[in-house]
Amino acid sequence: MTSINEAWRVENKATASKHFTVVGGGLAGALMAVILRRRGYAVTIYERYGDLRTIPSAGRSINLVLTARGLQAIKEIGGPLLRDMHTMSTPVMGRVMHQVDGSTTAQRYGKDDSEYNLSISRYELNCYLLNKAEEAGAVVKFGHALTNVDFFNGSQTHSVLEFQTGGREGPKHVVSVNGPVIGADGAGSTIRNALRDQGAIEYEDDFCVQGYKEILFPLGKAIEGLDRNGLHIWPRDTHFIMGLANLDGSFTGTIYVDAKGGAESFEGLNTRERIIAFFEKYYPTAIEMLGGFDAIVPQMLENPVGLLGTVYAASYNLGAKCVLLGDAAHAITPFFGQGTNCSFEDCLVLSQLLDAHVGADGADWTRQNLALAFARFSETRKVNADAIAQMALENFVEMREKVGDVKFNFLKSMESILENTFPDQFRSRYAMVCYGGGGGITYDAALKLGAVQWTILEELYVGLKEPQDVDLARAEALIHQRLVPAQDRMGVDLRGILHTVLPEDASQAKL
Repeated sequence: MTSINEAWRVENKATASKHFTVVGGGLAGALMAVILRRRGYAVTIYERYGDLRTIPSAGRSINLVLTARGLQAIKEIGGPLLRDMHTMSTPVMGRVMHQVDGSTTAQRYGKDDSEYNLSISRYELNCYLLNKAEEAGAVVKFGHALTNVDFFNGSQTHSVLEFQTGGREGPKHVVSVNGPVIGADGAGSTIRNALRDQGAIEYEDDFCVQGYKEILFPLGKAIEGLDRNGLHIWPRDTHFIMGLANLDGSFTGTIYVDAKGGAESFEGLNTRERIIAFFEKYYPTAIEMLGGFDAIVPQMLENPVGLLGTVYAASYNLGAKCVLLGDAAHAITPFFGQGTNCSFEDCLVLSQLLDAHVGADGADWTRQNLALAFARFSETRKVNADAIAQMALENFVEMREKVGDVKFNFLKSMESILENTFPDQFRSRYAMVCYGGGGGITYDAALKLGAVQWTILEELYVGLKEPQDVDLARAEALIHQRLVPAQDRMGVDLRGILHTVLPEDASQAKL
């Protein structure tokens, strides 16, 4: 590692106070840069890859879901961002399950039409946020792959970052920064690895055996019957296909299959003949929708396999020097659609804590106050990140297996009846996760309350023939006996459920 003195000779442009260095120009890093610039802080983003706005997205960018929890962070920023999120998105009201025999069943997400999600292209959203970061005044340096970090270089204020520029054979670029470093460099975070290697934090990761590939449902007559406002799932026990609508009427699909091992894995599905046999066996009704085998086979052979895993870090910060954000702190699997929403909520919580401890305009900018804000962020977000990580893994089982189970769907129908009958005392775990955030409805609260609610549903289920036969008087008694006391202990008020945040709710002032 280059010494601190050598680093000073190379570059020392970031010595001004109130400067944040963001490593990673993905969704969380770009959004955090916009927020910090709105508060008057200087921001430099270092992104390992070239400018993705110049790179085609096909085959490598699945759609993601924005929910009220994540949109709340966008609303708090103000300006046109929230309006633009809606313009770039397709509303998703619920999920539609496609069985092998061609039959379908549907489940609404919320209790009414005011509770829905937004399907948006990850690629388009990232491009948009990078544009907004630059418009707000952030400096973005592409092609800077972080190779080494020295947080313990004898200086209380400076950190030394070493980048590889211009590809593997390019020159080294060493930067000494005077101010906090925000690690927003994704699940494989170099910042997080450096913190571990230097004894600052501990973490572990847990990878799924499944991987994923993008697979397109092209625009045409074959998909005319697909509900554009639904999340479509083809559940097949150990694997499944998921599809979300695009603005042009097509659907971006994602197929989740074991990455390795056996003929029915991405590793084994390596010839046209094997792919055809696999789809004819499990997804016969989706073949035409996917454009036939001339469209399916090239995508299955050529599109990259994405990895799925969870990162559990013991803490997210090193004093005032560094704080981890988004996937760099707590990568989760995508099966609850909360990876981006959790990261956006990170940005909101961190900005609120900076306002509380450092001042909205940085008037109380000191290392001590920054350290307090970062430590509080780590404490607050870890318990909730761990909770949504657990729920995402549980939802994986639900999406690939349980959505085809008769009893499970029966209980979900009962759940819908109860949350429409007793909306201030009973809301589904899904609603608390996606539309929570207000009223003390954290991810951790949703996890714990959801477990209590499911025991109530299981008890009410015994002896019923139809969901609508549920004994509402008994249900109300169980809710007040078991659920309401748990809500009171946690400080949860279900009236804090956030209906989908609409553009007209946000200030239209320019950034």
